[in-house]
Order: sequence, then structure tokens, then C-alpha cells
Amino acid sequence: MLVIVQDVPTQFDVPLYNKIAREGALPINIVYTHAASTDVEIGQSPRWDHIKEHAYPHRFLTESERRDAREVVRAIMQDNPQHVVISGYWPKLHRDIMRQLKAQNVSVGLRSDNTIQHSRLSGLRGVVKRQYLSRLLAKYDAWHPVGHQAADYLAHVSSQPRPVHLFPYNIDRDWFRHHAGQIRAEREAHLSQLGWPTDSYVVLGIMKWSAREDPITLIHAFERYQQLHARARLVLVGDGPLRDKVKTEVQRLHKTVTTPGYVSYSGLPFWYGLADVFVHPAPGEPWGVSVSEALASGVPVIASTGVGAAQEQITPTMTGEIFAQCDVESLFQALQRWQSSAKAVDATELRERCFSGLDSWCYEQTIQMFQRVLSHV
Repeated sequence: MLVIVQDVPTQFDVPLYNKIAREGALPINIVYTHAASTDVEIGQSPRWDHIKEHAYPHRFLTESERRDAREVVRAIMQDNPQHVVISGYWPKLHRDIMRQLKAQNVSVGLRSDNTIQHSRLSGLRGVVKRQYLSRLLAKYDAWHPVGHQAADYLAHVSSQPRPVHLFPYNIDRDWFRHHAGQIRAEREAHLSQLGWPTDSYVVLGIMKWSAREDPITLIHAFERYQQLHARARLVLVGDGPLRDKVKTEVQRLHKTVTTPGYVSYSGLPFWYGLADVFVHPAPGEPWGVSVSEALASGVPVIASTGVGAAQEQITPTMTGEIFAQCDVESLFQALQRWQSSAKAVDATELRERCFSGLDSWCYEQTIQMFQRVLSHV
């Protein structure tokens, strides 16, 4: 039995757990430690409305269980777990659950998305942090980083290496491919409804309108790009604390930009299906699931050096480009380079490249990892 402890259901993990349950790939149980909460940057809870079922064994903790890790562990132990994966060492409840499980000689692994690039490990505070994490990480039996950069972080801050089994933030590739493909088949009609030419070159950004995800760099780079490419159009999906600044910045771009606002998850394939290229400009994103979403939709990606997934999922000149974070000129040049690269490739072949770029980042790979873990415990 594999037990996974995480805070809330997510758009990428629920389809994985449903797949495991439907196929009987392995025995699992998921423990959710928190109720859905409001995202402070967009002022509402994420709308992952594409999740229609939770067909896998799971439970949400009660208020009393959230206050006492011993209650949680007593419930977990009823499943006779071979291995328990705990997502993150924050909040404190997750650390307490780990310690209680270790006291009962249960194998425990840590899922982590921290990276060296996105962590403060210098100075006195960094020294103290590393000393604390070194002791904490030694308590786990295995590490389940979301990617190779996260694995490097764990190795960097720990004094005692552990077996590494990737547990990525994969997404439902087939779902995106199918629904984005349906929109792409009717792309000209949808572009006409937006009042855009049917041969528009659509640049797509889906992000929180915050400094952490940096929509302003994308707007400024697109403005330069559009001056040279009259067919270029920008879709900027999202909302957040920079909404007033974003609205002001796009006004001078007139009808070459549309801002649909915050879009529920089920609505994302519509915009991916219209896009020629997706841009993720965030300077501080340890992973960035939208990179996977775009590739699964057959859309190449231009991402900043601040996006962790960009380093692991994008092949420059083949499935996208990488530019220097917060650098308008660098993004402008990346858009120019990518257009030149894409011209030499048939559209169908380009989409297949994007699909294939996720072959190592799929649910099947994660399920095999889970099976290996259980076989070695």
C-alpha cells in the first residue's frame, strides 16, 4: 500500500490517482490535510472544474486530526502502508506526521519542488537553514523531487543522500491534446469571433498578474514584436494584484490584445488551441505546470530562465526557446528566433515534437516509479 499525504487535490495529481485506481496499478490511499483555500494573488480558490471524479481511495482530515498528527497516523496505519510519500515539510503537521510514522518504523519519502536557484541559501540565515534541513532530510527514507533540479537541491542541502524517485507535477496529456485539438480544428472561426484575422500569429500567456509571474515583460516584448509582425496577436489570460497596471499597459496595443481574465481549468484548452506559441515569463517559478500544459496541447513554449520546467522540458529550437528572466530584449529576440525556427517545420511535425517532449514526464512513468518504490521497501 502506498499512502500519499498532500494538502489539497490538484489539477495534475487527481487524474493520476484516478488512472491508478481505474487500472488497478497499485494500492493507494490519499490523505488531504487541508481544505481548499483562497489564492491570495487572484482573490479566489482555483477552479479546477475539469476534475469530475475522485475514484481513488482518499480522505480529508477533520479539524481535530489537523491538530493532532497522532490521530492522522493511527488512521494511516490501518492501511498497513509499505511507504508513505509526504508532500513538503510545510506545514508543521506534515513534519509531525513524518516523525510519528518513523517512530513506528514506516518507510517515509519526501516530495519536494525546491530548487537551488529559487532558494536563499547564502548568508547567516542560509547557513542556519541548511543545517536545519540537513538534519530534517536525514529522517526520510527516500526523496521524491518533482524534477532533476529539485533532486539537486535535496542533494545539496542534505548530508546524507537518499534514494531518488521522481514524482513530477505531470498533467493529463491526453485531455489537453484532445480538447486543444478540437479547438484548433475550428481555429479560423474562433479567431474571427475575436475580431482577428484568420491568419493571426497568436502569442499566449497564462499567468497570475503578479511580479512573481511578470506579465509586464511579456507585454513590452510583444509590443516590439507586433510592430514588426502585423499579424501578431496576444492573449493574456489571468488576474492578480497587477491588474490595473496590466490593463493600462495593454491599452496602447488596442485590438491586438485580448484579456479574458481568470479562466477555469476546463477553459484552458480553448486558448492553447488558438495559440502558435506560449510564453511563460515568470522569474521565480520553481516548476511551472503550464509549460507541460502547452506542450501537451501541441504548442511550443518560450520560457524564462526563472521557470524550472523550462530547463527540463524545452529543447531550444525544437520545442521552444529560453530567455533571460525580466529581460524584454531577450524575450523579443526569443520570439524572433522561434518564428524563424518554426517556419522551417511543418505544423503537424512541430506539434508531434511538443507531444513527444513530455514522453519522460507522464503518468505512466510516475506509476512505474511508485511500483519500484513498493518493490524495494
